[in-house]
Amino acid sequence: MKALDGLKVERGCGRPIWRQIGDDLRGRVLNGTFGPGDRLPTEQEMSSRLGVNRHTVRRAVAALVEQGLLRVEQGRGTFVQEHVLDYPIGRRTRFTEAVARVNRSRGRRILDTSDIKADVAIAKALGVPVGHPVAHLRGVIEVDDRPVGLGNTYLSRRRFPDLARHAVETRSITAALARCGLDDYFRKTTKVATRMPTRDEANILRQPQSRPVLVSEAIDVDRDDRPISFGVTLWAGDRVQFVFES
Repeated sequence: MKALDGLKVERGCGRPIWRQIGDDLRGRVLNGTFGPGDRLPTEQEMSSRLGVNRHTVRRAVAALVEQGLLRVEQGRGTFVQEHVLDYPIGRRTRFTEAVARVNRSRGRRILDTSDIKADVAIAKALGVPVGHPVAHLRGVIEVDDRPVGLGNTYLSRRRFPDLARHAVETRSITAALARCGLDDYFRKTTKVATRMPTRDEANILRQPQSRPVLVSEAIDVDRDDRPISFGVTLWAGDRVQFVFES
């Protein structure tokens, strides 16, 4: 456990042991010993090294989670929190470009596709009649192989009959639209709200169910201002922040 070299506690000094552990770990995060995204040694490894019980280590970790330095993923371990990604929202909104700008990798993993009939909200957003055939794509948006968003995208099935297949193959809505002959599109509206995630949503985003998510509703249009897609995306609020451009 080279990463724990020098980690020790001083008993009887008047400072709680959990705080000593937390301060030491905090220093290692700030000086780069543990970098963004690194996984820390397990509670068992740290408690064995220090000769303390796991509850003491857990309390130290919990304090650093509260400070926003660490995150705990159920079943995977404790990680150093990455920097929050700025997502510019403007006329040409492209999440891929926002990620590339900071030299991080981005991907979209399609969970499922289906054909549905437009309800009132979808019909209004797409400018189609209620009951119009719509392609529904549900997928996970990832940065550096970590989920940051859970998206639902709706498009006219008549206008883009092969889009779902292209999206699965390219893992990109933009690339899929290009294959369908749409070389560019623009953001018309973006609405943002917050709510608590369901258990399933929290599990997919690998976050606690007690942590709120950002919910964006977006309508994209073509050069003629015709709606092409309606997207409802849940974003992990501690990993993405919106920057609205004028």
